[in-house]
Amino acid sequence: MSYSLALPFTSSITFAACLTSKIVPGTTFKRHKEIARKVLQEDDVLLAEVLFNPHSIPQLEKICSRLEFLKHIIKARDYEEAEKFFARLRKNLEQQ
Repeated sequence: MSYSLALPFTSSITFAACLTSKIVPGTTFKRHKEIARKVLQEDDVLLAEVLFNPHSIPQLEKICSRLEFLKHIIKARDYEEAEKFFARLRKNLEQQ
């Protein structure tokens, strides 16, 4: 449950937490916003139960770790590392 629910729920909740009233054009942003909206239409008890599952914490820690690594790449403007990172992401998607 933590992998199949906590990972996408946490990602969607984090996206929603960063939204402002600013109108943003673009299909990618709109698609992510719609996914977050649908996740947050779930019952609060269900959302809490998914997040409060003890196995959710390792998923959240993994998300934080990956974000820190991405932040490192961005701060360093490391194109070579960015290319490697994107290749790993594509490989992850192919394995699913």
